[in-house]
Amino acid sequence: MDREGLHFPGEGLEQAARELRFDVNGEEKEFSASIKTSAVVSRMRNKVKGKRAGRIAWGDARKGMHLYNRDAIQTFKRSSAVVRIDEENHLDLGENTLVIIRQLDKDLMIGKKRSVLVMVDGDLRGRISGGGQESVNVEIATPSASTIIRSGEGARNQAEFKVSVNPDKSSTITVFEGIAEVGSKGQTVRVEANQGVTVNLGESPGGVQSLPKPPVPVSPSNNGIHYYRDLPPKILFSWKGNVRMNAYRFILAKDPGFRDVVEAERISKSRFAHGNLEGGIYYWRVSGLTGWKEGAFSETRRIRVVKDVEPPLLQVHFPTETVGLNQKIVLRGMTEPGAHVFVQGKPVRFDESGAFEHPLMLKPGVNIIVVEAVDAAGNVTYRSRMVDAIYGRIFEKKDRFSQVHPSGEHMAIPPVGDRWDGSGNSHEPAVTR
Repeated sequence: MDREGLHFPGEGLEQAARELRFDVNGEEKEFSASIKTSAVVSRMRNKVKGKRAGRIAWGDARKGMHLYNRDAIQTFKRSSAVVRIDEENHLDLGENTLVIIRQLDKDLMIGKKRSVLVMVDGDLRGRISGGGQESVNVEIATPSASTIIRSGEGARNQAEFKVSVNPDKSSTITVFEGIAEVGSKGQTVRVEANQGVTVNLGESPGGVQSLPKPPVPVSPSNNGIHYYRDLPPKILFSWKGNVRMNAYRFILAKDPGFRDVVEAERISKSRFAHGNLEGGIYYWRVSGLTGWKEGAFSETRRIRVVKDVEPPLLQVHFPTETVGLNQKIVLRGMTEPGAHVFVQGKPVRFDESGAFEHPLMLKPGVNIIVVEAVDAAGNVTYRSRMVDAIYGRIFEKKDRFSQVHPSGEHMAIPPVGDRWDGSGNSHEPAVTR
């Protein structure tokens, strides 16, 4: 391969391919089986455009779209795409990325398929497998360098890499697994696993450096659950980096493979807040950058967002409606695990099962006892009762109660459920909740 510019195979097929792919009016038609597919667009997020070889206008790309020699694909702000070379090999295009796909052929010298791309702008992350009969090498031409990516020789026998065209048109090649040979101005450097190199425009490759270590996720905790009632909760994602890192790349997705991406942001702080996640399961990870070099991703964490509009369970064992002031009263009950319990507006301790108990301090006369349970989504359940605390000793006698007056005279007290008016007659019970 010429290090000053990649040699692209299949140049003579371009005109024949165009004649087979477009009719006399310039409209795309059925492709001939003799023209090989170089790649397929397997996933897209937001706005993605494609352009056929020899055409001027760009059109909307679509999932399942076949890409042929010299076809181009472009992402924009907050968009991305996955281009599949075959069943085991794929390329992830980040936002604001422009790539021209070249012919997929077989290198007879090494007996492997070769996928060649011209990368004009943006970020390209890929994974290729070295196993099987149809392993693939990827050759990428950027404005400042040419790179060959090969799988490693370890047990995994694969390559994972990232190529970036920076704003100043320099190129940064990072290797997480496998090997890369990076060439410019007649010089070639070898980049191995967990290493990276930056090549400035019009210069030889710089020194190969180790990649920054992955950040350590802090919150939310793995498998944490976030409840909400009306509006989605604001969830703060945070992590620990190191002083060498000047930026981070945060990715939030709906799948553990990070294909269905919700957010992909490059940020300078070690935290990111999201306040509009609908109910579902999400996965997140973060990587650190030192200059233009991006390290490997952190461990993946999983969270669940749950919409909950059901009030929590609350069972309360209230005292009888009439008690003596000298009685020791303990309120007991049960709520659902995770809910908070309040008695008379004050928080009450509870165990893992949701059981709680709380001593009551009653004042003379009628007391209104209010118990409330509040779950993580903010749903509330109330229970209340009126309890009359009276002086003296309360004891049961013939299904009725008596109170010993300070004078020593017994006073009749109506049974539980009746209301005593002081006349010796009982009435219907007072309304309680």
